[in-house]
Amino acid sequence: MPPTAEGWTLEEGIKRFRKYCKGRNLSDRTITTYDSYINNFSDWLVDSELMGYPCSKFTEFQAKDFLDEHFDEEEWSPRTYNNHLDFLLTLFNRIQKLEKEESRRNGGGKKIEYEIDIREIEPKKDRAEKNRYYSPAVAEQVKKATRKDKRLYNYIRWIYYSCMRPKEIRFLQAKHIDLHARQIKVIAPSGKTGERFVPICDELYDLIIESGLSKLPLNHYVFGKGGIPSDEKAPKDTFSGLYRPIKKLIGLDDKYTLYGWKHTRVVNLLMAGFTDAEVMSLTGHHDYESFKTYKRELKIDTSAMQGKTVEF
Repeated sequence: MPPTAEGWTLEEGIKRFRKYCKGRNLSDRTITTYDSYINNFSDWLVDSELMGYPCSKFTEFQAKDFLDEHFDEEEWSPRTYNNHLDFLLTLFNRIQKLEKEESRRNGGGKKIEYEIDIREIEPKKDRAEKNRYYSPAVAEQVKKATRKDKRLYNYIRWIYYSCMRPKEIRFLQAKHIDLHARQIKVIAPSGKTGERFVPICDELYDLIIESGLSKLPLNHYVFGKGGIPSDEKAPKDTFSGLYRPIKKLIGLDDKYTLYGWKHTRVVNLLMAGFTDAEVMSLTGHHDYESFKTYKRELKIDTSAMQGKTVEF
């Protein structure tokens, strides 16, 4: 893909980075490692329709979306997250230098400035840092603030009631919703656990009817372009972009994510007395061991020791 008026595209930048690495005679191990990072990033760019986006306009917010999505949905370890973070710093520093060098050689008068600052992204220490549980007090503030934007409010409600991942919701079409069987088909490859069925609880059923989703053309995406039902998929950062200023407004840090509403739902269900097996039918976990690990990461506290216990 040729450079844009604003400089190299991400596709071109990655291509030039690969060429640069090969010319440096790096070790096979280093090349293999870089290829792994590049493939993960490139797949995300293609899925996000960003390969033609200017390198200079790509921001740390978009980079964080890439990292966070994989941390959540691919269950990256903090080490894997931090390795990819370090690689993105290397990648964009090198691409920027290469593009500036070419511009100077060609006598380009336009100054090239990159917007991205990877140093703004904090490394991960443990998985519990991510997707923080929304306590009732925090949840009420968020709900109050998001009610002003029905798109975002309904999107959060959908995550909470369905426990679907944002990537799964992005691919969700009207044809996947079966109100008669009271289930939603989550299709591969968008579903991390493969094709599965999400039960439709009463609250989610009411949301579907209230939003008029049962009347949509079957090929329409439930949360499509513009954050509304559409025959076009929404860009990946649609809802994270809508959510970011809301979090800033009420003083929430980046550990409060949209995906965190799924984890909040799981905690609330378990604390309300639903069994592990019942909750697993919603989350898509296939075995109890993985679900136990998931629960440990949530740091669930049933507060059993906060009330009256046993007298001395």
